[in-house]
Amino acid sequence: MGHNNIKTALKVEGTELIAVCDLYEGRLERIQKLYGKQVVTTFDYQEILARQDIDAVIIATPDHWHDRISIEALQAGKHVYCEKPMVHKIAEGRAVIEAEKANGKVFMVGSQRVSSVVDEKEYANVKEEDLRTSTKELVAPEGSDAHLAHFIHFFNAIRSNGKVVEDASFGLRACAPALASNKSIYEKKVVEWNPETMELK
Repeated sequence: MGHNNIKTALKVEGTELIAVCDLYEGRLERIQKLYGKQVVTTFDYQEILARQDIDAVIIATPDHWHDRISIEALQAGKHVYCEKPMVHKIAEGRAVIEAEKANGKVFMVGSQRVSSVVDEKEYANVKEEDLRTSTKELVAPEGSDAHLAHFIHFFNAIRSNGKVVEDASFGLRACAPALASNKSIYEKKVVEWNPETMELK
C-alpha cells in the first residue's frame, strides 16, 4: 500500500517525496530506482520524524504499528495520513485522538470512499454525523479516482489549516466494530461497542 500511496500523493501538485522508511531493503532500493537517489531511505522511522524538511508522513505499516507511529509523528509536528485500520486494538484509539487534538495537525485515515463521494466544495461541509446516519447511498462520481481525491483532500486540509472528515475519531469509529468482533471471537463472549462514547460496554 505504501508504494500506491506515494504514487498517488505525488500526483497532487506541490508534493515532494523526501524520505522513506521500510524494514525491507529491496523496497528501499526500488524507491530510489523509481524516484531518484535523492530520496533518503532508512530502516528507522524516527529518523524521518526528526527531519525538519518533512511536513507530513504516510503510515502504511502493519496495523500494530499504526498507533505508535501516528502519535509520535503528531508529537513531532507532522501531519499524518494513516492507513486503515487506524489502530490494532480499540484501547489504542483514544491516545491517537488525544494526540491529534493536542498537536493541531491534520490526521487522516485512509478511507477513500468518504473523500470520493463529494466534490471539493461539498467536502468541507460534510459532517461525520451525517455520514453515520444517512440512509442515502454514497456513490462516487463516474470516472473519479477515489485514491487521488482522498490525497487532494488531505493536502488541501494541510495547506488551508482545515479539517478532514476522516480524522482520528472517524478512524476509531470505522475500525472498532471489526476489532470488537475479533475481540468477541478471541475471548468467546459478546463484546458491545458504543460509537457515541467510543468505548466498549
